[in-house]
Amino acid sequence: MRNNRPKPAGGPEKKMKKVVKSVVPQRLIDFMILYPHKSLDGFPEEELGKRSQKFRDFYAEEKDISDKVLEYQQALLKQFRTKGYADDHTEVTDDEEDN
Repeated sequence: MRNNRPKPAGGPEKKMKKVVKSVVPQRLIDFMILYPHKSLDGFPEEELGKRSQKFRDFYAEEKDISDKVLEYQQALLKQFRTKGYADDHTEVTDDEEDN
């Protein structure tokens, strides 16, 4: 669905954001059950202490991302077990919605 509203003259174009809800496909739920995400726990603290600061910073960022993926999957699976399906919520801008 295209947005045919006239654009204001001058100034930056303001993009509208909205949350789109979709049902997570059963195949993805099955995959998450069979192959759960493994958290990144490869380095003990004493081993990290031997590494460079750049490496420790990178590892911390990667671990945060990994933990968020694990938390997201666990939330979807909990919802699936409770309701029999899982909803995903994605924030999109109006120009992404047109595609």
